[in-house]
Amino acid sequence: MRTAIGLLALASAWGQETATYQSSSLDVNGRTIHGPEVTTTTTKTGSSRTEKLQSINGRMVPLEQVTERVIRDGAIRVVERTLQRFDQDGRPTPPEVTMVEQESRPDGGTVRTTTSRRDINGNLQTTERSVTETRKTAAWESSETVIERPTINGSME
Repeated sequence: MRTAIGLLALASAWGQETATYQSSSLDVNGRTIHGPEVTTTTTKTGSSRTEKLQSINGRMVPLEQVTERVIRDGAIRVVERTLQRFDQDGRPTPPEVTMVEQESRPDGGTVRTTTSRRDINGNLQTTERSVTETRKTAAWESSETVIERPTINGSME
């Protein structure tokens, strides 16, 4: 048996919408087991999603938080996505930042993605770059993706 508990709060004065969901189920002995609690906040300029789970001590600790912020919205849309993961005690690990550039054209489009992580000194280091080129016709659609990752000497390949 599985149930879902949800809470939806709207704050129209700020143009912000927040929703919280948590699923639960019963174990073989009839006790309730709570699943992850997911809170999503959406604004005009971005969104945030936080996932929490009950720790061994019984308190809710975050697992990960994804924040998206629209940098530019036009012919080329640029979105900054920050992924913050947490350890089992709720302490943050180094964040991962992804810049996504989307260019739409009538015959397809291009998506450029650059992912960076913080190193031991706190500096952002590029860990992956990808370019996806999409072409459309009336009969078919094709996509080609090129992914580059750093090599042992630090160059992207």
